[in-house]
Amino acid sequence: IASMPQDHHDTVSLFRWVLQRLEVFGSEAVRWWCLYLAHGRVGMASHELADLLARKLGTDAAATALRIERGLRRYLQRRGPQLDFFHSQLRQAVFDQYGLQAKATTVHSDFAAYFRDLADPERNQRWKGDSPRPFGELPFNLVHARMWPELVSTLEDIFFLEAKVTHGMAFDLAQDFATAVDTLPPEHAERKRLRLIVEAIRRDLHFIARHAQDYPQALFQCLWNSCWW
Repeated sequence: IASMPQDHHDTVSLFRWVLQRLEVFGSEAVRWWCLYLAHGRVGMASHELADLLARKLGTDAAATALRIERGLRRYLQRRGPQLDFFHSQLRQAVFDQYGLQAKATTVHSDFAAYFRDLADPERNQRWKGDSPRPFGELPFNLVHARMWPELVSTLEDIFFLEAKVTHGMAFDLAQDFATAVDTLPPEHAERKRLRLIVEAIRRDLHFIARHAQDYPQALFQCLWNSCWW
């Protein structure tokens, strides 16, 4: 205790010490759990972190995830069902401690695979997922993972688009396309095609959103109508 001011001269250094002590549960488990939480768009749910760690390190890692969460609980906050770091210094400590050992694209690639499986549980591109969260997270993480072919194929899948609209996310869908157009490298010819699709969606966006439940084919109909303009 007496040496703390010399050993850990600021809050970030102190949090790095906390992380190092947690590694008694396994350095790889702590590293990936913390990176997953640090890169979550709006935080991550406890069960999502456990699922991701199990996919990464094996089924036993799900129990390890809960131990890590308990070890950091006093430094976490909740945003609805999602956990997040309460202190910005803890997030910085995670990046200082583990950021150089794993690229952000790897984390977002893991997110994309996980949320895709939740959005399309039958893995037949029918997108029968019963929760809106995977549909909100998948395009975002495909962008940040720089998975361009997967991003384009997802946004051009009419069943994905209709599923997202049915979950009440028509306005989010327009933003997905805008972000894709802005971030796709210039050499990708798909940018022009995606731009045309989002322009068509925006023309009838309020109509599509208003009839998401009683007329789920509204999106397809509006896109079809735009072909004849």
